[in-house]
Amino acid sequence: MTLLILTRYPQPGHVKTRIIPRLGKHGACRLHHELTRHTLARLGAYPRLQIWFEGGSKEAMRNWLGHDFAYRRQPAGNLGIKMIYAFEAVFAEGESKAVLVGTDCPGITRDHITDAMERLDNVDVVLGPAVDGGYYLIGLKNAYPSLFKDIPWGTGQVCAMTSKRASEAGLAVSFLDTLADIDRPEDLSIWQNF
Repeated sequence: MTLLILTRYPQPGHVKTRIIPRLGKHGACRLHHELTRHTLARLGAYPRLQIWFEGGSKEAMRNWLGHDFAYRRQPAGNLGIKMIYAFEAVFAEGESKAVLVGTDCPGITRDHITDAMERLDNVDVVLGPAVDGGYYLIGLKNAYPSLFKDIPWGTGQVCAMTSKRASEAGLAVSFLDTLADIDRPEDLSIWQNF
């Protein structure tokens, strides 16, 4: 059971880009830094955790987030390519189930991860729907590339389309509670509650 966290090294202008119009490059970067730290404070004690990162280097990531985590570089490509690559890598290493999250959902807790892992004993796919129509968590017990190809990332159709693809492939799906994530300027009020 491995927890995969996707994040980016905090470089102004390269993170939380949809929020730059409201906060500026440095403010958006600071928000990304805070959200990532918040996520790791909630989930970082998970026994098998890998941080998949973009930007920077392993040494820069260690200097930022510490030496207690396994760091792996994301491949080039869209979000779907990054996610399937991480899942394929961990399953190729013999893992039987894995859960992947980002760092945009401040409401996520370790209980969500535990619940998802337990549900994977009985289903093929677990989704944590986001209020905006995406998802904050996806859990799998095998790599299913069709769940990640030709998905309109960043739109309100992501979770529904992923669920539909899973059903079409004959995969059993289970849904966690819906949570809010922070992607756009109008989402910033969510962060004030944490």
